[in-house]
Amino acid sequence: MMRILDRKILRGATWVGIGNVTSQALAFLFMVILARFYSKSDYGLIRYVISVGTLVAIIVAAGFPSALVRFIAKNLGRQKKIDEYFTNIFTITLGLLFVVVIAVVIIYKFDMMIISIVIGYSVVYIYLGMIRGFIDYKKIALFNILRNLVKVAILLILCYALFVKSPLFIVLLYAFGGWIVILLLELVNPSQVHYSPALISRKTMREVTVFSIPVMVSMIAYTTLSSIPVIAIKSFYDYELVALYSAAITLTILFSFIPTALVTVTMPKISSVEKKAQRIKYTVQSFWFVLASGVILYILIFFFGKFALGMIFTEKYVPSYPILLVLSIGTIFAGLRNVFCALWEGSGRPIIGTYDIACASAVCITLSFLLVPCIGSIGAAYGYSLGFVTAVIVDLVYWIKYRHTGKLKLED
Repeated sequence: MMRILDRKILRGATWVGIGNVTSQALAFLFMVILARFYSKSDYGLIRYVISVGTLVAIIVAAGFPSALVRFIAKNLGRQKKIDEYFTNIFTITLGLLFVVVIAVVIIYKFDMMIISIVIGYSVVYIYLGMIRGFIDYKKIALFNILRNLVKVAILLILCYALFVKSPLFIVLLYAFGGWIVILLLELVNPSQVHYSPALISRKTMREVTVFSIPVMVSMIAYTTLSSIPVIAIKSFYDYELVALYSAAITLTILFSFIPTALVTVTMPKISSVEKKAQRIKYTVQSFWFVLASGVILYILIFFFGKFALGMIFTEKYVPSYPILLVLSIGTIFAGLRNVFCALWEGSGRPIIGTYDIACASAVCITLSFLLVPCIGSIGAAYGYSLGFVTAVIVDLVYWIKYRHTGKLKLED
């Protein structure tokens, strides 16, 4: 029975892994097209808006959509309970979205680009939480691929057929492109869930809120690592320096393909075994594989990074090379952190992932605002990279306790 379960888990994880890697590749292509078509100033503006909007949106998109995953999956086969949790979570999320949008309107003075990112991303993550709850691996993979494929296709038309120069249209596409795919998927294969105001319950709202808040804190901390450096650069300099940093961070997505695919498979594998020795074995194998692949890729970046920046983003982004070298180190450590997170999540202690990313976020924020005024964009790169180094150090402390002292009861 366990072997059958393993095969089912691995088959599903493979679908999701393919979807995630393909989606990341398409997201990378989207940013490359933007960098090549727009000026550095406009590209920097777009990346700044996306960073701010994503950081704000995660308040809505992190905790409660994750609660959808847990409570729908927990109640599969019980339609009334699914509808009850969906109704309450959706109600809370809409209320939270309304409050956040009002705050953005006040703080950013009706900035439609930031508001669009907040609304667009929130709805996408609610939907993603719902389909993940139903454990429909093929639908999850299809959604992840199509939402970025549609964006790339429309972007090509806007840039090279219609010659659209306004950053506003690009931000609207980035924010709402996923809605097109949601509509298509639900027309073809509707999700079995219904919103019913009669099912709104204070008790249920309290239950999902208690679950959601720690997840929200963790995701806000994680998003801070990618957004705060960009915000810090814009606070002291201009959009052109934001563009240089953004081009470098976009290229580092190459470091994430192997860790993403590997962790997608190893996390359910770790969950399916009871023996600590087996979990340690899977983790050690993954750690060394991710580290080795990261070092090899870093060597290639070191020797061919300037050429890659010029060929992919055009010559105007070659000055990003020193930033790229620093960010690449951080991205290697981000991959190693993902390996540890697969162990913590698979062993029933995801809270450790919250601890490490909270420490990383604190380091990133502090160093970004200390170093950027002094040394520019590369200061933000140091903040980002040392943040992930800090996260891995925290993970190693827990790893030592888990492996050698047995003080962590991860099996509980």
